[in-house]
Order: sequence, then C-alpha cells, then structure tokens
Amino acid sequence: MSREQLETQLEKWKRILLVYTGAAATLLVIALVELPANVAAAAETNSVYIVIDGWYGVWFVLVLACLTPGILLLLGPSWRVVPLAERLGPGFGFLGAAWVAVLAFDFRVAALNVPPMFHFAVAIFGVALIMAYLFLKRRLVVGKELFP
Repeated sequence: MSREQLETQLEKWKRILLVYTGAAATLLVIALVELPANVAAAAETNSVYIVIDGWYGVWFVLVLACLTPGILLLLGPSWRVVPLAERLGPGFGFLGAAWVAVLAFDFRVAALNVPPMFHFAVAIFGVALIMAYLFLKRRLVVGKELFP
C-alpha cells in the first residue's frame, strides 16, 4: 500500500479507536457497578465459581479487537511507511483500551479470590504501557530537536 492509503486507513482507525475506548470504558463501569453485588453473592454462597454470561464474550472480543490493530500499527511491517510519530498515539490508544478492558476483567473477577499477583500484574502492565509510551514519545521529540 502507498503512504497516502495508509494515512487514510489511519484516520479510519482513529475513529474506530473512539468506539473501542467507549466500549472498554462501558465494560469497566459495568464491572465497577456490579462489584458489590458480586462480592456479596460470593460471600453468601462461599462459592469460587464464576457464571459465564454475555459480558465475558463482549470482553474477549473487545480485547482481541483492541490488541490486533494496536500491535499492527506499532510493529507491522506495512505500517512502517508511516512515521512512528503519526501512528504512536493510535497504536498505544488501542493498547490502552485493551488494558482498560483487562482492568474491567480484574474488577469483575475480584470477588472470586483471585491471587493478589494477578491484580499486581494488571497494574504493572498499565504502568509499563504508560512508561513505554512516554519513552517513545520523548525519544521522538529529542530526535527532532537534535536534527531539525
């Protein structure tokens, strides 16, 4: 594909990112709203079993739908034609939306006696995502300052 076609596609991906971010935020709000009821139900029944409902299906599809374009925009060989500065925001936006969905999953299963290491891993992945974005963003800015 030519650079113009990829830039047109990038604009479409930016609009799709808004939808995915909204869906991830909605899943997070649902998980937070249902958290007290899930904790009460787990305490009442002394059960560590999970009821699989439609929320998990939507969550799974959303995580896959966010990870795929995020990784492809940042690491895909065909996208390397477009400068990293243009695809850095959308790429990390998709990865950030996937992380928000994983955080929603973390809250959803919190009542099931999940090991603390899982909560810690989710938090570390979020921090690592932010650090990687800031590092790459700074490297791009420093590169432009050194070689105008």
